[in-house]
Amino acid sequence: MSLFKIKEKKKIVLFLSVIFLCSLIATITSSAQITEEDTRSDIVYEQGSVEVSGEQDEDTTSKKSRLGQSSLVEKANSIAQEESKEAAEDDSSEFVKYFKKTYKKAKDSFLRSFIENNGWKSMLKGLSVTLEVTFFSAGFGIILGFIVGIIRSTHDKTGKLVILNKCAKIYITIIRGTPVVVQLMIIYFVIFQTYDVSRVFAAIIAFGINSGAYVAEIFRSGIMSVDNGQMEAGRSLGLSYNQTMWKIIMPQAIKNVLPALGNELITLLKETSVAGYIALEDLTRVGDTIKTVEYEVFWPLFGVAAIYLIVVLGLTKLLSLLERRLRVSDNR
Repeated sequence: MSLFKIKEKKKIVLFLSVIFLCSLIATITSSAQITEEDTRSDIVYEQGSVEVSGEQDEDTTSKKSRLGQSSLVEKANSIAQEESKEAAEDDSSEFVKYFKKTYKKAKDSFLRSFIENNGWKSMLKGLSVTLEVTFFSAGFGIILGFIVGIIRSTHDKTGKLVILNKCAKIYITIIRGTPVVVQLMIIYFVIFQTYDVSRVFAAIIAFGINSGAYVAEIFRSGIMSVDNGQMEAGRSLGLSYNQTMWKIIMPQAIKNVLPALGNELITLLKETSVAGYIALEDLTRVGDTIKTVEYEVFWPLFGVAAIYLIVVLGLTKLLSLLERRLRVSDNR
């Protein structure tokens, strides 16, 4: 058990190291591009200043005054002056200066992405929307999938419920054969077009219907995996088909399908990232908004990926604990 924990910690440390190296490379590349653009803009500005100053001194003065009124330009000028002053006062080696400059740019990028303008609060709000859609749609999908799975397994075992079984097969075929994002847009923009429903409700319905098709096959395979002798033993004891199914077959089937249901929950969590197609402010949508507003790409996207990874690791841990408890109860 300790060896497993050590390996898991090594994986986490390796993942964080990769993120740091990627951020360092991205910041170095962006700083080089910014430096080149600044040099070009300075040359163009000097050439334009010489031409204009020889012809229209008054227009140049008025343009500079209007330019100085811009808060963004003033902020950029002040930052450039501070950097020039710090570079002049710093007597360290060129490598140390470059590393300090790169670290400062990475730090400023992180602050602009998450700290300034309360980006972290927007991330938490988007995470709450993602978890709300995930768990409610998972509950709806489990209920729907359980009903469809019972219909399918009953038909396979007894040959009854022919019409319902055909309807269930059509439902499973359509849902599993079309992309979830297309189903989401059809439900929100077509089915609920004339109804005033929230985007969260539409997303729950869409993802629940999509998950139900996969959960139905999970339950059907779990029920069919139980030995037929269990059903015969229950019927020989005088139990009806329904009593045998609920008291003997289903408890064993649920234990068999629990790992597959856990995988479906994790898959559903990641599938909710397409909810932004209906303008739902989930975690991925919030990260994309921060990227667009702050003109920062690395930190918002890697922040979203890190949050998804942490949530998935937590769900995996909880599911493994639940499976362990079930195995302990089986051994008693």
